[in-house]
Amino acid sequence: MKPLPIIFVHTGNSNIISYALNQARKFNPDSEIILLGDESNSWVQKHGFRHFNVSDYYGMAEKFNDVYVHMSPNPIGYERFCFQRWMVIKEFLDSCEEIDRFVYLDTDVLLYSNVTDYCEKYLGGIDITVCKDQGPQYTFLTRKSIGELADYMLESYADSDKLEKIKNYYNDYFIKGNRYGGICDMTLFEWFAKSRNYFDTNQIVDNGLFDNSVNRSESFELKNKIKKIIIKDGKAYGTKRGQSELITFYGLHFQGKAKWFMYKYYTGDPTKVRSKAKSFVAEKGYFIKVCLWSLVGKLKLKSIIKRVFKITKPSV
Repeated sequence: MKPLPIIFVHTGNSNIISYALNQARKFNPDSEIILLGDESNSWVQKHGFRHFNVSDYYGMAEKFNDVYVHMSPNPIGYERFCFQRWMVIKEFLDSCEEIDRFVYLDTDVLLYSNVTDYCEKYLGGIDITVCKDQGPQYTFLTRKSIGELADYMLESYADSDKLEKIKNYYNDYFIKGNRYGGICDMTLFEWFAKSRNYFDTNQIVDNGLFDNSVNRSESFELKNKIKKIIIKDGKAYGTKRGQSELITFYGLHFQGKAKWFMYKYYTGDPTKVRSKAKSFVAEKGYFIKVCLWSLVGKLKLKSIIKRVFKITKPSV
């Protein structure tokens, strides 16, 4: 099998981009690493990565703008683009006939494995992968499956009957069930994947797995409220609670606030990223903001702010 291309999608310029791309390069030196981004992060080209503008592959995503119905507590622009990224990738692949199979990675992921080797060993005949039932943070896809996934997401909102199914699920599960959250691309991603021949990368194979989120124990030991991560010879490991055997993490997902810890577990070329001292300062600045907001919450100002600005779950 020829080396699998690795595709990232990220608009805006963020420090985590250099960590994610260079870490992927360390374990996949022969893979083409591609960022679908914008002008603010086009600097990655100077470091040997391929860069393309999202706006050049936005035709299908533009159609999605017209049919999207927001059913999430997250900002509408953020949530909508999570759907649109799959459409952007689909259109990009339409222009790259040489790519038949690839891996998509979130930019808050650090990779500690060779994705081509993993695919050869475990993914023969697999259409698509998920991580712990619905996570798309590391997704192995084919040209056919990304096309079908993008079509599925667009049609799910463009078709009134299919949209009604989504609305009913949202109202029954989140509104009537009084659960936090809403409809995101992972909802449809899971529905689509489980209608295909899929593989869950969070299952242990050869004593290793792809981590779902470092913020969650998932039976692993914790340290400082994230998984206790052991770095050895440039690779990442963890131990199950009450056990001593090392489990290999083929990839780690630094979801949410954990993004600020990526620099601590980066094992790629140190000359290609921000110094650890600068990353430490950025991390501490972020935590000051978090602590201040936490204080606001303790003073019960959060609920006052929400009432004043009428921040509620969207109704459909």
